Amino acid sequence: MYAKHRGIIIPAAVFVVFFSVFFGIVGFRMSLGYFFVYFLPFLVFFDILGLEKRDTYIYSALLSLALLSTVVFYGGFVMPFKIAILLAPFTIIGLSAGIALYKKKKQKHI
Repeated sequence: MYAKHRGIIIPAAVFVVFFSVFFGIVGFRMSLGYFFVYFLPFLVFFDILGLEKRDTYIYSALLSLALLSTVVFYGGFVMPFKIAILLAPFTIIGLSAGIALYKKKKQKHI
């Protein structure tokens, strides 16, 4: 499933090196954090929806900023804000796993 995403390695490496050069270790940590917390859960989510690879990358990069922040914001109403920050990526991954199971079950019945 993830072998088709090998094309993201070079842009991600350029992103990490750019921020590492200009901001040092803080930039390195920030760029890896963006990749693992923001980009990767939405990459899995849109990949399960069956979008093309190019569309998956673009939607993951752009919508992750808006949707993950929204999940954290509204999660902060029902739980402490720090816990909402930690649980938001797992919520997106859980949602994508639920959609994958639903699609698999639906294909099984057809």
